[in-house]
Order: sequence, then C-alpha cells, then structure tokens
Amino acid sequence: MAIEQREPVCTARPFAHVNALSAAGANRSALEIVPATIEHARRIDLRPGDAREIEALGVGLPEALEMSMSRAVWADAYLLDGAVAALVGVSVQSILGGEGVPWLLTGRPVDRCKRDFLRLTKAGVARMRRQFPVLTNFVHADYLQSVRWLRWLGFTIAPAQPFGINGALFHRATLRTP
Repeated sequence: MAIEQREPVCTARPFAHVNALSAAGANRSALEIVPATIEHARRIDLRPGDAREIEALGVGLPEALEMSMSRAVWADAYLLDGAVAALVGVSVQSILGGEGVPWLLTGRPVDRCKRDFLRLTKAGVARMRRQFPVLTNFVHADYLQSVRWLRWLGFTIAPAQPFGINGALFHRATLRTP
C-alpha cells in the first residue's frame, strides 16, 4: 500500500467533534462525510468481503443496499476523492426502540485511508451509542477483517450460527452501553 505524502484536509460534517479537531490542525482526514443517498449506494464498488457477505445472506446487492438505506435512522457516505469508500448507518430493531442495528458497507477506496476510516467509525459508533443503549447485528463468519474490526470497536462476538436464506454462518455482534 502506498503512503500518501500530502496532508489531507478533513471535510467531515456530521461529527462536530471531528470538525473541531480538524480546525485545530489535529486528526485530519482524507475522507469527506456526507449524508448518504441511494445514488451513493449505487456507486459503491464493494470490497470482496462485503460482496461475499451480501451473497451469503442470499440477497442481491440492490436489495441489500435498498434495505439498509430505507430502514436507516441516519446514514452517512464516506467519500474519498468523490469515490464512495463506505456507507454507514444505524436502523431501529423495532418500533419500540432501545436497540440499534448498525450497518456498514465498504468500498475499495477505504483501503487507501484505513486509519481515517478506523477513527471515523469509532466516532460513528459513539454517536450510535448516544442514541441506543444496545447495538446489534450479524457479521459473516468468514469475513475475518470485519470480525476483527467489530472486536476493536468493543463489540462482543457470539459463536457463529446459521443465518439468512442460505444458512451461512454468521456471528451476532453486540455492544451494550454500560
């Protein structure tokens, strides 16, 4: 992986604390964060692990994107030089509330800005935790990079069990606010 030599400028909007850090000259990011749209979802060039996870669920990409976007309480697009690096959001488990369902789809550009991605997703999960005392979703057991990322974020990873139309193995990932 090539290391970018220039000092990127953070243009993130939804996370005020990230903007404040950027204004102070710290924690600059090459990623721009904007409210996600269906157009962003159509433009994402998924990383292979994300594509395999969607396939394992037994749904097509357009259906998976539409489900994620239409059920979101909020959704952001992470852009790198105009390309969609990631789509991240949170949905509600039920109309009774209390449990959020975080979701993330990563595009190939995210590999060019891994540190920024990690820092911004940590801020995004903190934002979710302020809204929901429990965050839970499922992750494909074969997507080890995603499982490691969820553990790094503090999620508890349950043993893999069959899930979805195809019965592929998925872990339940849960994060509870103390």
